[in-house]
Amino acid sequence: YVKGNIECLSNRLCISIVGTRSATLYGQKMAYKLGSGLAKAGVITVSGCALGIDCMAQRASLNARGETIGVLGCGINTKYLSKNEDLRNKISQSGALISEYPPDTKSSPWHFPIRNRIISGLSKGTVIVEAGEKSGALITANLSLEQNRDVFAVPGNVDSKESMGTNNLIKDCAKLVTCVDDILEEYELLYDYQETKSISEDRLVTHNVKEETITKFTLPAYLSSEARKLFDALEDKPMSIDSLSELTLMPVSIILQAVTELEMDNLVKSFAGNRYGKANL
Repeated sequence: YVKGNIECLSNRLCISIVGTRSATLYGQKMAYKLGSGLAKAGVITVSGCALGIDCMAQRASLNARGETIGVLGCGINTKYLSKNEDLRNKISQSGALISEYPPDTKSSPWHFPIRNRIISGLSKGTVIVEAGEKSGALITANLSLEQNRDVFAVPGNVDSKESMGTNNLIKDCAKLVTCVDDILEEYELLYDYQETKSISEDRLVTHNVKEETITKFTLPAYLSSEARKLFDALEDKPMSIDSLSELTLMPVSIILQAVTELEMDNLVKSFAGNRYGKANL
């Protein structure tokens, strides 16, 4: 069952990005970085629309005007995880939602490990961003190996329980990934992907006035409305996440996503104690 445009999969490189639902800030940043970078290179991202790593990677893809595929563990009409309902709607408009279950089927715990084979099967390779020792994302990694797909993993802090699974994958079989190019270089002879464009080209607009060059700053066009709202609220002095949430009337979870977006373009400066200020531009 499909809601959206399944034809976007035709002759396109597809990479799945999965990981724990209890993602750390580091994991969220890496998921966003990879999802955004792949989208800018014309790659389809595939994931499960779950909280944490999945939704961060898919939101990043959409914000970068890319296409993403969401594989559900319930029917496509079921309002499972209402927090992600807006994400699923956006995915169906630019990519597609896929489920092997009839449209009104409610979710069951055993649906999700089974659906993981579809996530890995649609993709040339699977990236595990953050996963504990018994994370469901490791099921997707094992399925990828069974399906003769590539497996990638993002290294994490050796003391972090959320990175134990990914670090073990790197020791056993996965290619270590720190940036998008670590993934794309595996397929450069198979797919005609685009090189990721330098952000600085979008951020500067030059006008010639009386033989003088004036450089004017402008935000990148692909930034989400939440990131733009947060940028406008930021000051030079550091502000806490809670203060920014009160000021913008946005939930902390959305603030963290917006901060990650802005950090990707070096538009925000981080300070100790999870405080942030506007970067010197």
